[in-house]
Amino acid sequence: MGSTVSTGKQVAAFKTTSGKTMYVLFEETYESNCYPRTPQWGCLLIGEIANIMRGIFRSAGCCEGGMLKGAGGRDITPEGYIQGWLKELANPVSFKDQSFELEKGDSMYSTIPQDEFDKIKERLTANGFEAEATQLENGEKLTVSLYEHGELLASIYDGNVGAWRIIRGSAPIYGLRDPELGYAPAKAKTFELETHECMRLFKHREDVAVKDQNGDWRNRGGDYKIIGNYVRDLWQAELREPGSYRARIKNLRNAIETAPIMPTNAVAVIDTTVKLGGWAQECVSRFVNENPHTIVGHEIHVAVPQDEHQAYRVCCLHEDCAKFVCAGIIHFADDPQE
Repeated sequence: MGSTVSTGKQVAAFKTTSGKTMYVLFEETYESNCYPRTPQWGCLLIGEIANIMRGIFRSAGCCEGGMLKGAGGRDITPEGYIQGWLKELANPVSFKDQSFELEKGDSMYSTIPQDEFDKIKERLTANGFEAEATQLENGEKLTVSLYEHGELLASIYDGNVGAWRIIRGSAPIYGLRDPELGYAPAKAKTFELETHECMRLFKHREDVAVKDQNGDWRNRGGDYKIIGNYVRDLWQAELREPGSYRARIKNLRNAIETAPIMPTNAVAVIDTTVKLGGWAQECVSRFVNENPHTIVGHEIHVAVPQDEHQAYRVCCLHEDCAKFVCAGIIHFADDPQE
């Protein structure tokens, strides 16, 4: 499986005519399974700081599982990746005004991709650009500029649609830095860390259950998946409490690394009212058919089997329909097999 390799970052910034500070993110990358491995700059997204942070943390979540790597293909952490972007945000390059012609089309390089238009229209309308959305929908061309229409462009090129569709070529690596446009908030001195209750389903597997807001234990997958998803949603906390991301991620890592093992008397409770399809439903059917079970109302109760084959079946149960009820939790130090 290939990975995206990040070899460079740059942030440009400008003020719109309405006085808002907008940032433009550029990243130099190559794909590890494509040859020649020639890094190329691409423009990722345009937006105010909230949207920019969301985009950065969304990409950072891919570091944990190895889908995003550093220069030379080395493993990187979400924390290190985020730190690199924050350094650039603090001292961005001043970006000159540019004009663009927007038009809906089905080409790979269309400024407004046809297959994304419904979502683009929704974002434009939500941000007060309904008239412009209608023009584009009717096939009209729209001439815009960064400084005058920055908010409109940020509604379109928010990372879901890449800003490389309008800003092409290399990043402005020789541009003049302007720290007055930068984002460099004072770090939060105090903040509360969440409590993460985690439990490994089996000693010989990587799957980890996390207690949700309802107090139910649900399998959230391997640690890389749990941490990756957590990082993707962490941008709002970082905006509220700058600099807290490192401690928050470390806190979750520690909860997973020290997670106890699910007790052998645990019961898998499957909610049959949850609609599943395809592979997910097949996994439930196989597990129930191969193990003794009890039907209680709309639930199926199955004592969690301990053999490796059935442990695999347990880990395949979809988190939306399956929870685990435990009488007690076994810690590594208490495991008689240790």
